[in-house]
Amino acid sequence: MVVDGALAHWQEFRRGVSAKKGNHRFQQWLFGELAEHSTEHDHTFGLFEIAIGVAGHGLIDDAFLVLGWLAERYAGHQNPDLAWRVIMGLTDDCVYLASDSPKHNSVAQRILREVVDRAGTSTSLEVERATCRALVQIAMLRSIAGTPWDTRRVHIAEVWTEVARRWQGSADPELHGRVAQALVNLALLALQFDDEPAARHAFAEIILRFGDAPSGLDGDLDRWVTVACYANRVLDRIAFTEPEFQLDYLRRQRHWYPKSDMEGVVGRARRVHTRSAGTVRSWACTGQPFVLLLRNFEMTERSGVTTAEFILNEKRADHVKMITYRDADSVLEDLDARVPLVQVASTTAGDLEVDPFEMRFVVGNRLYLPTATWFQTVSMLIAIASQIIVWADELTPALSKELDELIAQGRTDDTVILLEPHKYDVETLAYLPRRPGEVLTSDHRALAPFPNPVDCATLKGGGVADCPELVRLVQRLHQVAQQPVGPRLARILRPG
Repeated sequence: MVVDGALAHWQEFRRGVSAKKGNHRFQQWLFGELAEHSTEHDHTFGLFEIAIGVAGHGLIDDAFLVLGWLAERYAGHQNPDLAWRVIMGLTDDCVYLASDSPKHNSVAQRILREVVDRAGTSTSLEVERATCRALVQIAMLRSIAGTPWDTRRVHIAEVWTEVARRWQGSADPELHGRVAQALVNLALLALQFDDEPAARHAFAEIILRFGDAPSGLDGDLDRWVTVACYANRVLDRIAFTEPEFQLDYLRRQRHWYPKSDMEGVVGRARRVHTRSAGTVRSWACTGQPFVLLLRNFEMTERSGVTTAEFILNEKRADHVKMITYRDADSVLEDLDARVPLVQVASTTAGDLEVDPFEMRFVVGNRLYLPTATWFQTVSMLIAIASQIIVWADELTPALSKELDELIAQGRTDDTVILLEPHKYDVETLAYLPRRPGEVLTSDHRALAPFPNPVDCATLKGGGVADCPELVRLVQRLHQVAQQPVGPRLARILRPG
């Protein structure tokens, strides 16, 4: 009734005037007539109810308007109990509504910034904790806001730095935990931008500030200190070399089309590798369980310079790229949106899997591994990944080595085998001849030790929920994430 009545008033105030003027009239009613008939506690409760109720009608912009007005009036209130409740509620509601779109993410950040600024420095410890929590959520929202790569680090780091500086002198264990959280996130952000010295410095700062603190004062503080204590050893163990790209296709493309953007393609792929390597190292440093995706590269794309005589006489046609869409594309895309996932990328792909116009599935985190060391790196990833997926349709020499390594490391129960229907593509073989591997089926001898094979023909167009084996995989990730961080990090340091 409260929400319906408020909406009716709002619509009436907007009738025949601009939206801006109508909104102003509604605001005056909310904080005038409505406020006069209730206590401040009841008034704030009613405003929260109206905001979320309006959002429930799909009017997210209007909901944020109400939350913004609420922040302006009450976030800096002199009554600490009221200020605390308002700050906590605004933080929760802004984060909840921010997931709707990048635009609303930005609006949520703006309102929370208003909350932090109006709250200022309080003598109330509870208000200080709530204010810090709001600032942390601004950093979290920025981390998922899709900020351009060139400005991403600075944009996110400035908020974490503010948290670390603003509460560095606090004696409260919970706020110590927030400062340690900020320093850990500054370290992880540095890793994503290949700045390992800065990451190690931030981890060392945590140990310097909080390493001697008794355990048990605050669970989050204990967790971040544990992460910092393991960090140097984890970074020593989990390292990646520079990426490698095989550029025959791109070089031939440039031969025929001098304005082709080979450097741009390579630059984008290099950035993907750098970010992905840093992301995997971040996961390892915090004990974040993740999924490793191994696959037949040529199952989804074959590219190169053809030697087929029938095409060599065709001008500009000697560099060939053949993309194949597979049955598991949709389910893997769904999985990539749900869980931390990394894929070993194809260094032979024509446009290195960074062309957005190809409209095909690729994992967001991709590592372009050098030929000389790819197997050592894959062996290390097999050892530290919580779960593994093998996506294949034939037994190539490379896949055979990976299957043997999974068996040798005792990871068969942790592996889901996604088996695509084999496509014998006569046209592709005519352009780019090769010797195919053995067709993989669930009863192939190489897969006998693996208890979780899946026929991808049953997954076409589906999602994770349509595959019981992947549902269980996600559940196992969540179970690992609930374990204490210390044992998880110790496992990562065990020899693979």
